[in-house]
Amino acid sequence: MKLLSALCLFLLLGLSEMKAQDQQNIGFEDGNLLGWEFEHGEVIDDTADITFQNLTRGFLPGRLELLDRDSRGDPSITVENIRPVLRGNYSLRIGNTREGGTFDRMKTKFKVASYGLIYEFYLAAILHNDRNNNHPEGGKPAVYLTLRDQNGNRIDCGSFAKQLDGTLPEGFLQERDYMYRNWSTGSVNLDPYVGQTLTLELTVHGCTADGHRGYAYFDSEIRKLELDLDSPCPDEDGFLSLNAPFGYVGYNWNNGQPGQNLKVSLPVDDEFAVKLTPHNNLNPGCMPELRKAIKVASKDTTISQTLCGGKAFRVGDTTFTTTGSFTHKIKSSTGCDSTFLLNLTFTDPLERSRTINLCKGEKYLLGDQEMDSEGIFRVRYNGSNGCDSIAILEVNVENIEVNAETKLTIPEGEPIPLKAEVEADAPYVITWSRGDTLICIDCASTEVFATNSGSYDFRLTSQSGICRIEKTLEVNVVPCGIYIPTAFSPNSDGVNDYFNIYGSPCIENVNTFSIANRLGQVVFSKTDIPHAAFEKLWDGRWFGELVASGEYYYQMTYQKTSGLSGSQNGSLTIMR
Repeated sequence: MKLLSALCLFLLLGLSEMKAQDQQNIGFEDGNLLGWEFEHGEVIDDTADITFQNLTRGFLPGRLELLDRDSRGDPSITVENIRPVLRGNYSLRIGNTREGGTFDRMKTKFKVASYGLIYEFYLAAILHNDRNNNHPEGGKPAVYLTLRDQNGNRIDCGSFAKQLDGTLPEGFLQERDYMYRNWSTGSVNLDPYVGQTLTLELTVHGCTADGHRGYAYFDSEIRKLELDLDSPCPDEDGFLSLNAPFGYVGYNWNNGQPGQNLKVSLPVDDEFAVKLTPHNNLNPGCMPELRKAIKVASKDTTISQTLCGGKAFRVGDTTFTTTGSFTHKIKSSTGCDSTFLLNLTFTDPLERSRTINLCKGEKYLLGDQEMDSEGIFRVRYNGSNGCDSIAILEVNVENIEVNAETKLTIPEGEPIPLKAEVEADAPYVITWSRGDTLICIDCASTEVFATNSGSYDFRLTSQSGICRIEKTLEVNVVPCGIYIPTAFSPNSDGVNDYFNIYGSPCIENVNTFSIANRLGQVVFSKTDIPHAAFEKLWDGRWFGELVASGEYYYQMTYQKTSGLSGSQNGSLTIMR
């Protein structure tokens, strides 16, 4: 465990005091864990309360995984697909997927810089219930998500807590002993917290005894949401079109209409509002609400607006796509005859430079362009403000490749070769482990002795942290033993003329071997038979003559390569 903790400290990101991060990596979209802090330890139950002990900063291999869209689905739930990523390109799986008695925690801080922002988080939880409900309620698996303002007050809409109590929690489903909730969404209106630094903390733990585990998937983002009018003036049918943001499963307008788009007829001078229902909403009372006041444009209205380059501004049936000042008159039978004084500014695409570090074989996707090789790339994509942006990307590829076996069958007691071939142009650290037990560090090849079947995990982490390569070797251990044929025919026909014995590679030597007839007369005996001499052991002769057909009996003792000894007896038939 000390070696494992040392490795975790080497891999740890953000050991220094946690500082408020900007909003860019709140959902891991930089492909790393910058801006986040991690802790882990053990859990015990003290009457009805849970106690977190042996707290260690950092994370353990296998209990914190940065996932992308190509990652495998959940290892425990099979009746439905729990995708590795719900939105964006990355998510995080946190918690022990193999055993209980442990907890894992992640934290970050972010500052709310402006109005009109919504914080959305996405959570999936898998909690392993004890079948007989033996554990006290305070000792069962749980997940806790808490968002706090800068005074430490809990923000209910940004928080979620669920600990098993022996019954199926609301919103959860059950498969075998697992109680789980697929990806769900929570939303927080950040307007009351502008200028504040908020703290987010997610903790998951298993039960305090036995192997019942608890873990979760997490992602989040900060979005700018607003209602948008197609045009400040109605169409020829006398309707204004008001549009809500895309990506929600429900829209509830304050006038009772459903749908993403609202048609408003003249005359109108009112404020419209819509409540947005996220996917699988965690907190039904916390749906985002957007408002917009609409007043039909009157005669001689001045409109000054800044738009993204490449977009268009439409008044009536006329479209404007260039910067300038314009006078436009609309005549309509609906009563919206107006003169518009337009001051329009179309901005050029925002350029920004970034360095992208990839491990060989990885890909980086921006917009509709995919990059997997080194070079300088100029990519045009839709930015978070809705305008086109240009990214100048310097892509560096760290050249590390690993080849390793994934399946192996081996006799009991034989050494299991744990080996991987690594081709690398950068320094790296290698570990072999089984479950949470570390076998070795910095060893591409090693050996362990087989006692039972199971899996062995290989992990390579480059010194830069860019490459993280994992392989799993599934080992099938077969019993160690000796097979004795039930019959042979020493009749010189070239088929089964000799009596042979067959031993696994783990059999080193047969110490004694004898065959007797029904009268108890020993017709063959031999001692100290090495593995290499197991074939053509006896030709069926006793004192130079072939023995009679019939049933005979054998006895033997043997030695294994492990040093253990054994014995075996049985019968065989001689046919002439």
